[in-house]
Amino acid sequence: MAAAPDAYPTADERQRNVLPLAEEEVPAFWSMENMKVAQVQAVGGTMTGLSIGFVAVYAYMYLMSTDCSMYESQTACDTVLNAECAWNATRGKCGWSDFTCYWGHGKDEAACLADDRCKWMYGDKECKNPVGYSAFHNGIFAGAMIFGCMLGSIYAGHFVARFGHKVSFLVIGIVGIVSSVLYHVSSATDEFWVLCAGRLLIGAAVGVVCVVCPMYCDQNAHPKLSGVDGVLFQVFITFGIMFAAAMGLALGQSVQFDKETRMQVRMQGYCAFSTLISFLMILLGIFLGDSKTKFTTGKHEDDDDALDPNEYGYLQMLGPMMMGIVMDATTQLTGINAVMNYAPTIMGNLGMVPLVGNFVVMLWNFVTTLAAIPLAWYFTMRQMFLGATLAASVSCLFLCGIPVYPGVASTNVKNGVAITGIAIFIAAFEFGLGPCFFVLSQQLFPRSF
Repeated sequence: MAAAPDAYPTADERQRNVLPLAEEEVPAFWSMENMKVAQVQAVGGTMTGLSIGFVAVYAYMYLMSTDCSMYESQTACDTVLNAECAWNATRGKCGWSDFTCYWGHGKDEAACLADDRCKWMYGDKECKNPVGYSAFHNGIFAGAMIFGCMLGSIYAGHFVARFGHKVSFLVIGIVGIVSSVLYHVSSATDEFWVLCAGRLLIGAAVGVVCVVCPMYCDQNAHPKLSGVDGVLFQVFITFGIMFAAAMGLALGQSVQFDKETRMQVRMQGYCAFSTLISFLMILLGIFLGDSKTKFTTGKHEDDDDALDPNEYGYLQMLGPMMMGIVMDATTQLTGINAVMNYAPTIMGNLGMVPLVGNFVVMLWNFVTTLAAIPLAWYFTMRQMFLGATLAASVSCLFLCGIPVYPGVASTNVKNGVAITGIAIFIAAFEFGLGPCFFVLSQQLFPRSF
């Protein structure tokens, strides 16, 4: 029913500076008006997803470029990218040129542990050469973007209020291009810290994206479509993650270890997708229309309708900020980052081929997020968030936690239950926690804050 001309807006509408609109004014979801808003969520979400999914695949491709034992012919052995390998004609196998731990120590745990060139594999109970990134380097690789996100998101609100969305998207795209260049340089030179610098930069850009895109949607989407448009950001994040996994599967599983693998070309090709999405972000900044909401700290300081970002102080917003911190902790500290960054390792330990397991996880991650779109038509963001939090917590405790504790269940039971638990946890996260957070974080505060 259309609101009467003199009807008062609701409390939520007053807080968000949105007047109730007549029902006939609601645009269709697929209308051009709504697609102009949705495109921001699509590009920003995909960029974020590609950046998140990059770690797991790149780390495994790097492992393949350092593991001499995977190569099955002299031609392949002589062209291993990031390790000094040598073909052993007597054994008919590829090993390390200085010392191959399995050939030297085999299953002798004591001798292996005493040799600093080697690493004892407790799962396989055999001695092997260290390959890929160490746990320490993997942690830095995975954490660099997260740290950059924190830095970028801190100033993102002030930046967009001062310079507007168009400039924000341009800067994000340019920083993304620089980050991608560092990826390419690192891949070509095997310089780990150059790679981490690129991850830190893309993290800062993604930190701004995670503020600017939901903010643009909140300011420009029709109130009746704000929930559905809002969850699109998470939908495209999971699409980007799945796309990264699919490209990793195509590039990694097509490797023929009895021929020259051309790992350098494969790794450079994988990095190119980050360059492409950053370029699309620049185009978005060039052609995107201005936001309907203006701020007095920008070029609209004399506009009577412009919002003052200094209208509320931090002490006045302490309650909403604490609630935002709790929501963010719920989404980020419940284990989803571990699943995203270490999916190949996790699924490999559970008996699947690492890159195949990674793709299966990311495909499920994307498919379950699609359910958030129809759910957003019928439930509030709060209902979806709270229900999903409960389901994710239960799955973590009873399926991913207790059964995998040593001695509780057999290996087959443990693997089956753990995979089921991961699947339920991801579904619960994508039904509500992930998609709703970006919408609720806008609804918690007045638009001017």
